[in-house]
Amino acid sequence: MIVIIMFAAAIAFFLSVMLVKNFGMRVALTTITGLLFVGSTALMTLNYSHHFGMYQVTTTTNRRIYSAAPTMPLALYQPVGTNGEDNVYIYKTTLHQQKPQHTQANEYTHSKIKWTNRTTPRLVTTETRWRYKNNFYRVLYAWSGMNKGLVKRTNTLEYPQTYVKLTVKQASKLQAAAKSPQVATSS
Repeated sequence: MIVIIMFAAAIAFFLSVMLVKNFGMRVALTTITGLLFVGSTALMTLNYSHHFGMYQVTTTTNRRIYSAAPTMPLALYQPVGTNGEDNVYIYKTTLHQQKPQHTQANEYTHSKIKWTNRTTPRLVTTETRWRYKNNFYRVLYAWSGMNKGLVKRTNTLEYPQTYVKLTVKQASKLQAAAKSPQVATSS
């Protein structure tokens, strides 16, 4: 709505400057439409830069997860980047799921592993999102795409102490070693 108000004020400003012949009426209309244009532009800019008319809502969800390796209790991850701080963790949400899922890899998401005394692993996701303060701001900033915008997300994968943390590459080597019989050599 603020975009429509801004464009309508810009057109009205132009028309009042160019077409109104009466000097007093031109000054009044130019002032009103100019202030409306500047005010709507300022409100739109404040919404995009400082989230004016919005507040943050944090929600936490818990989900039971399973090891991505079918027979072993593994906490699998794939390193992202070269510094080793960002990892994508791989898990299943059901025991017989064919294709495993993974945590998000973007600038808003931080994922970490926490070792617990629980017997079953779980994924605790804490998300902070923007919401409009009330219906006035919802109508005013309609079509802005700012509502429910993600501020930050933290994925905490809580694994029992019995799980082993491995990269996908290490897990595939482990799986290959488990399948091939080793010949014992003595010296």
